[in-house]
Amino acid sequence: LEANKFYDVEITTQPMFYHLPKGHKLGLVIYATDMEMTLQGNEENSYRIDTTGSYCLFPIEE
Repeated sequence: LEANKFYDVEITTQPMFYHLPKGHKLGLVIYATDMEMTLQGNEENSYRIDTTGSYCLFPIEE
């Protein structure tokens, strides 16, 4: 990977089922590691996401 260059990435996650009451908001948190499965060092990392071309797809079932 090159610094200061954007890359297209597609991530499929494990399904999770939530009941989101009307009027509530759903947030998305992006981590650089799996906190439960990875040893964490003290490295300081930063990431940028180009939100102009980014999207999340959430299937809605009623």
